[in-house]
Amino acid sequence: MKKIIAITSLLFLFGCSGVNSIIADSEKVDEKAMIITDEWALGDSQKVAQGIVENFKSDLNAYEKLKGKKVFYAFLQNKTDESYFPIDEFNVETRTKLEDIGTFYLVDENVSAKIIEKLSYQNDGMVGTEASSDIYQRTGASYIIQGGISKKMVVIDGRKVKEYSVMFSINDAARDVEIFRTILRSYKNIELE
Repeated sequence: MKKIIAITSLLFLFGCSGVNSIIADSEKVDEKAMIITDEWALGDSQKVAQGIVENFKSDLNAYEKLKGKKVFYAFLQNKTDESYFPIDEFNVETRTKLEDIGTFYLVDENVSAKIIEKLSYQNDGMVGTEASSDIYQRTGASYIIQGGISKKMVVIDGRKVKEYSVMFSINDAARDVEIFRTILRSYKNIELE
């Protein structure tokens, strides 16, 4: 009986250590996947969202203006030719990282989604001047976050790669004036060695 308990305990311990190593290795696998795949991965969303936050925090003028303010997050638009692009995943990552800053308040995600559904957009998919005023009146949000992700093919060091450009801006809702803009790029291989 003692042998059975000892063997079961050992199997349990070895089994648990195997799970931990799988979890630790999954981060390495995701990092490698980001490098070798031509598809946008979760790690790309996390990296770009973090870059947006870092750029915003380094712009002291914009950072100070948003302190204590209510901000409307108009979901970033997929402007790539990829209908399967994980734009929802990217918006969740970006919104979460922005909420973690803690210096301003984002309008509730469900409220934002309902308002966006009702508003008309300009041809480029961004919130227009009239819509900006409407958002301000409906939610009391002082600022609107908007932007989009586009894609083009470029050649770098003789290799064809996909260049994803993420444009992120914050506009004063009452005056329809841009107070912050950043553009981040992520490159994905399409020609592997």
